[in-house]
Amino acid sequence: MGYVDRSISAEDMDDYSGNKVIVTSIVFIILTSLFLGLRFYAKNLVRSQSGWDDLLLVGAYLCNTGSCITVIVMTKVAGLGRHEEWLKNSNPTQMVRWAELVLTFEFFHFAGEALPKLAILSFYIQMFNWRGKTRAVCYVTMGTVVTAWLASTVGGCLQCRPLAFWWDKTIRGGECFEMPTLFRAQAITSPILDVIILLLPIKSIWALQLPERKRIELILVYGVAGFGLIASIVRVQIFFGTSTFIDRTWVSVDIGGWSISEVGTYIITACLPVLGPLAPLFSPARLLAKARKMMRISDGVQMDSNPPSKDATNDDHHDFPSMVTHNSITQGQFNDCGPWDGAHQDKSIEEPRGGQQDEDGSHEESYQEETSERINWEGDGILTILITRTTQVTVDRLGSIDRPWEFLGPSIGSPTITSG
Repeated sequence: MGYVDRSISAEDMDDYSGNKVIVTSIVFIILTSLFLGLRFYAKNLVRSQSGWDDLLLVGAYLCNTGSCITVIVMTKVAGLGRHEEWLKNSNPTQMVRWAELVLTFEFFHFAGEALPKLAILSFYIQMFNWRGKTRAVCYVTMGTVVTAWLASTVGGCLQCRPLAFWWDKTIRGGECFEMPTLFRAQAITSPILDVIILLLPIKSIWALQLPERKRIELILVYGVAGFGLIASIVRVQIFFGTSTFIDRTWVSVDIGGWSISEVGTYIITACLPVLGPLAPLFSPARLLAKARKMMRISDGVQMDSNPPSKDATNDDHHDFPSMVTHNSITQGQFNDCGPWDGAHQDKSIEEPRGGQQDEDGSHEESYQEETSERINWEGDGILTILITRTTQVTVDRLGSIDRPWEFLGPSIGSPTITSG
């Protein structure tokens, strides 16, 4: 994305490019929110405690979100995406707002660029438990990141004396030092640190002798980190362009977009290694099983909206979903009685245990009924459940036929059923 110093034609004077940085900001707000949320969800699944890397990533997320909001506001009130010459002719006050908000964006970006790098280095120390020279190199790299962050922040505060002269050139006696030198020095430091951070764990990862699947995961992580390195290099190339400090409101669109992409990519890269516990939840087999289950539930809702008519003589029949098969086997004293045909049937039944004889000749019979249910459920696989239920049945049987109306039904006496 190189730029050359050229005069702007009348046709190009009204061009607007602010929508690009708006889209970039919204995309990375969504992506960083998603991956950071998944990171904490995955750590909660395995009951993992939060560490310094988590706190650093939260800070980086807040800073990058602040950068995104700042550039969106700049497109609305500070002329970001317009040519600087057009702003000076049509709305000079927007140039003042642009200078104020650019300073805010700088502070957000300097912190957002350093914090995820510190989080990744902190993760390295926890993960590999380095000792000796490698651990010392890691700490030196962390110190360099912090130093670059502080130097950039202090340089941004002292770029003009007084600082208000940065946006108000009417202040007498104000002066600014060479601004291109500051921004170019800060921009070129970032990709150098990125390369060091990417190279640090290679020896340790190679020594782990991981399976092929884990190696592929690490390659993907390094691929995402590589995109952050590319974004950092593009920023350097933009800052060395000749029109960067001439048409500032126009070029700031690309600078802001690549800066947000760089920090957002660092945050996503730092979140990826922790998302391992979520892999089974998004496996193709599990997603397919969930899709089938949702289809069955949808079919069941449609069936419930149009229930089939039931036979009036079969009130005790229950409809089960198509995914369940119900087979029952009943064992008890009345299996041999058969259906009642309107006449009293005198069948000899062995006196059950626990029967009690009353004075009027009636007695209570007690027996156990065992019911076996086999349920076949299709979910992720085929699950067969065998349930055996024991039911205690007590029947008050009449001793005589003095009250024939008691026999005008398919059962004798009044059964009392207690399920256990």
